[in-house]
Amino acid sequence: MEPFTDDIYIKTIDYIEFWVGNAKSFIKCFLQPLNYHPVAIRRTEKRVQFLLVNSPQLAYFKIIDGAHLESTCFIVTAATSELDTEFHNMRQAHNGDFIKSIAFNCTDVDLCFDRAVAGGAKPVQQPCSPFQSIRTATITSPFFDVDHVFIRRTLQLTQHQIHNPLMLFPDFVELSRTMPNTFSKTQMPSAPTTLSLDHVATCVKNGQLMECIKWYNQCLGFKLMEIIKDGDVPRDNDDQKLIESENYFNVSVGEDIGLRMAVISNQPASMVTFTLPSIMWVISEAAVGGKGQVEQFVKFNGGSGIQHLAFLTNDIFKAVDYARHNLMEFIEAPDYYYNNLSKREELKKVLSHMDMTVIDDLKTHKVLLDSENSSAPDAKESYILQIFTKPICDTPTFFFEVISRENALGFGKGNIKALFEAVEMSQHRELNEIREVPRE
Repeated sequence: MEPFTDDIYIKTIDYIEFWVGNAKSFIKCFLQPLNYHPVAIRRTEKRVQFLLVNSPQLAYFKIIDGAHLESTCFIVTAATSELDTEFHNMRQAHNGDFIKSIAFNCTDVDLCFDRAVAGGAKPVQQPCSPFQSIRTATITSPFFDVDHVFIRRTLQLTQHQIHNPLMLFPDFVELSRTMPNTFSKTQMPSAPTTLSLDHVATCVKNGQLMECIKWYNQCLGFKLMEIIKDGDVPRDNDDQKLIESENYFNVSVGEDIGLRMAVISNQPASMVTFTLPSIMWVISEAAVGGKGQVEQFVKFNGGSGIQHLAFLTNDIFKAVDYARHNLMEFIEAPDYYYNNLSKREELKKVLSHMDMTVIDDLKTHKVLLDSENSSAPDAKESYILQIFTKPICDTPTFFFEVISRENALGFGKGNIKALFEAVEMSQHRELNEIREVPRE
């Protein structure tokens, strides 16, 4: 089996494709509030696709090395024909909208494809060149109905063309030429609030965690995420050893609610420069006989799959204001969550250095706080701010997260527990509302 090397590897997530019932509504309700805007369209006999980037101004972007953008693009696909049985049957199996494909920008499509198939992946599309200087291939992922696409572009662009992301997708037509008034131009904030895709979070059935880790290692070369500290040398983690509180977490929220979670990535994180891997992939495993959100997701999704996408922002309060202004619904933690922040031992150092206006903003915006560090005097100030949207469908399946990191690289236990608590609180609140509805 040909190994992944410094010259043959997966670089970034190029684009993510949603399959949805109504593309225009999906974009307006969920992606535009997160500062992603449609810029191009592609029509086929049975489907329509929209291309989205995180600014409506194309000149904002720069194509790197004729291959990809700094940020992940999105493609939203909807069926336009009742004869598209493949599309309709898959959406029905997932109880609504879901992620169909995740494309990876890589250095060599053919070698990555051969490596993945040799590692156990099933081929969907053999390596081919649909356009000059663009090569792609597709495999199935270990998740229900989700494909992985390998893509490499070697475009020779002029100085003007490198600022046009549509050069990367030659089969799409600029939206303003065909549908100039379809999507309203929402008032933009003074600066982009959604900077990049932070991580992809997945859920698997009980007993599938290690199997999934092994698949991504053998097929894509991903490893359990390693955090490099000052003076450290990256270790050879080919044995894929689970390390508590670094790349592996075992979280219990209640007697029958909990999870096992691992983080894999395409490269290490660095505590020296506080840089994250370009790809972080979170895998959460359901508990034995559990009744939490992982089990619910697997049940309503029809199997293991992608539970949520997290977006990194440099100003989470502005991002949340922008999203709420555009009617995005978030899960809101109750007041007692914020009243009890000072009682959490791991937050004492962070709170002692945090401005009171920020603490007030947490409660006002219903944003969650967690720290990776202890209250030791020599510990660096390191914390995460995050908030989760409500599921995009009526069933507890896919949702989004907005996250802000202050010298924080990993996924603290408090973060994961906060996710559980926030989702569980929302579900209990909705259940109580149902119980309170008077019967006729």
